[in-house]
Amino acid sequence: MATLEKIRSKSVLLFTIIIVALLAFILGDFLTSGRNLLGPGDTVASANGAKVSFTEYQTRLNQKSEAQKNSQQQMDNDVLSQQTIDELLVEALLNQEYDKMGITVTDKQLSSLMLGAQTGGNVFQNLMGQFGQAAAVLYQKGIVDARTYYDAMQNPAKYGLQPEDADAMKGVWSSLEQNIDQSIKSQAYGVLIQGLFTANQVDAKAMYDDRNTTTHFAYVRKDLSSVADGDVKPTDEDYKKVYDEHKGAFLLNEETRAVSYIVVPILPSDADYAKGQSEVETVIAQLNATEGTSALSQHPDFVSQNMKLTRADLAKDAQLRSLVADSVGITAGTARATQMAGGNYTIAKVLDVTTGIDKLKVSTFAGPAAEIDSVLAKTTVATFDSIARANGGNAGVELSLVNPGAGVSEKIIAALSTRPVGEVFTLTDTITGQDDKGKAMTQTVKQAFLISEREAPVAVYDIAKVTYSVVPSAETVRDLNTKFHAFVANNAEAEAFNANAEKSGYQVGKALVSPSTPLLGNAPSSRGAVKWAMDNKKGKVSPVFSQTDANDYLMAVAVDDIYDGEYLPVTSTFVRDYLRPQVMNNLKAEKLIKQYAGKAKDLKGYSALMGAPVANADAVFGEDQIPGVGFGEFLLQGEVAGAKKGQLVGPFQGTNAVYVITVNGADKQGRPYDFKENATVFGQKISSQLSANTQSLLRLLSGDNKVQNNILKFTPDQVN
Repeated sequence: MATLEKIRSKSVLLFTIIIVALLAFILGDFLTSGRNLLGPGDTVASANGAKVSFTEYQTRLNQKSEAQKNSQQQMDNDVLSQQTIDELLVEALLNQEYDKMGITVTDKQLSSLMLGAQTGGNVFQNLMGQFGQAAAVLYQKGIVDARTYYDAMQNPAKYGLQPEDADAMKGVWSSLEQNIDQSIKSQAYGVLIQGLFTANQVDAKAMYDDRNTTTHFAYVRKDLSSVADGDVKPTDEDYKKVYDEHKGAFLLNEETRAVSYIVVPILPSDADYAKGQSEVETVIAQLNATEGTSALSQHPDFVSQNMKLTRADLAKDAQLRSLVADSVGITAGTARATQMAGGNYTIAKVLDVTTGIDKLKVSTFAGPAAEIDSVLAKTTVATFDSIARANGGNAGVELSLVNPGAGVSEKIIAALSTRPVGEVFTLTDTITGQDDKGKAMTQTVKQAFLISEREAPVAVYDIAKVTYSVVPSAETVRDLNTKFHAFVANNAEAEAFNANAEKSGYQVGKALVSPSTPLLGNAPSSRGAVKWAMDNKKGKVSPVFSQTDANDYLMAVAVDDIYDGEYLPVTSTFVRDYLRPQVMNNLKAEKLIKQYAGKAKDLKGYSALMGAPVANADAVFGEDQIPGVGFGEFLLQGEVAGAKKGQLVGPFQGTNAVYVITVNGADKQGRPYDFKENATVFGQKISSQLSANTQSLLRLLSGDNKVQNNILKFTPDQVN
């Protein structure tokens, strides 16, 4: 604790602490932008003198949105928006510190890192890694290194690319470029101030003693849960005491509203489900009576996808698994429902049964023919994988020829199906396009391959996977709208809104919102409701908000309270709900301690009084767990560490129980003291304590200054 007090007294050290977290934050998030080799509005947000302009925000958001298209994980637009603001504010605040210390990265340095011979290979791999399977298409277009990548996004026609392809490439390039810029600055910053963060002999020895001293103790415990909740009555003073101890948890970084809200999901009715079931049965009958999937032409709500799958693939597909388990077998020409859950149906029709190679391992790289020929002249089977990696290719990649993915042509599939294992071979393509002056040009691109493994052919099932989801009918939507609009109109004050919701069949949620709140109640695209709440007075009830995208819902909001001070007040129901477990535990502990204190002279006596056995345990100060006792008993650890051998201590309050203890002794674990080792652990521990996510970093860097988030000014209304 003394060490932490020293750190608190030197604010400059806070920036040292966050450097570890910063590196993880910057390097872990590929989606940043800013100054680049490819080329200022209203203020969206500001903090501690740092500002984010609307132009800057919109540019970054567009890049993140573009990059998200290539990602498996899709983020709500409002969440993505707020993440963008937080990142830009953190970067702006950090850049203030970099500027104070004269830390800069020139365009020349950045260009050298992006396109240089020593670093360009890693840069190119990072760039192509963002395109997934589509990267194979870029390779075939002759984009084989960072320089051709850069040229292609400037001159897409030269490589047979569309303008939108170049835009996607530019977005990824700009993101990586800014990522590298920030990474270099943060590393330089860390080097400059790392000396302030070094443990001395006292710190290192204290760390050694904490980590390597095992204290053996005996204890008796009485669980706090043994006291019923109804046996203690918390007062306002009880809440105020705990509130004052944890006041920092209730610091307000922005003006805040306490709101109640109702979300009405627009879901199918029972009648909708019955109608959907009937339609599915009709479609199955028609698919069995006709060739292929021609019957679906009369049913546009049924979506068909043709796919080639092995028996192993079918077993992994939750929607098609029953085809494998069915004792009837997989028969060409038959259609049947394979999944029926919550109004979501999957129909499978087996169109054909053939054979194909499901698994092989291949290494490959590509480039201009002359360059590839030169490289291959120096390449053997033994060195092929390392050469492939060095030239931006792939080594030992597992591939299925049943479903090879985008960019694998029939020509390649045929070669991979028949070429001998262990043989290096090449395939050649001619690319036509235009040079940077608009003149027609051709380029011969060669791709080299080495097959290291190939399994025998297996049965392949050509399946039409037909999906259908029951959706709310127009009548259902109309009924939900009519009922909810009537409820809101008849309960236009917050008090009535809250009091009458349940009897009307609605569930009320509670939340704290601020301009930086992207979602209300996790409802997608609900920032419009947050905007309304921030613009209105206590007691007001909103009109009905509607969302009509993939997750349809109706919503209404009531403003219960407004908090514009420095802290959430202790009277807030959110504060009370947060504090109640600790307040109750304190009162229960107080009751138990009063009941048992001073009424026994040793553990055996307390065991009889408390109705609990004497147990033994070993504790290492600073660890999260005491074996046999549990996690988070830090008060117990502190008492154990401070007690003298043979001393009876307690009863005292722990996290989950009241304890009485006696320390029997302490010993080292046999690990000799090493200054360097423990100094390193000291640094890691302090860093981990203060490392933070983006929101925490923002709060740390902004200090006592509130964040001014103006994004709601740019948020459209959502009123139905």
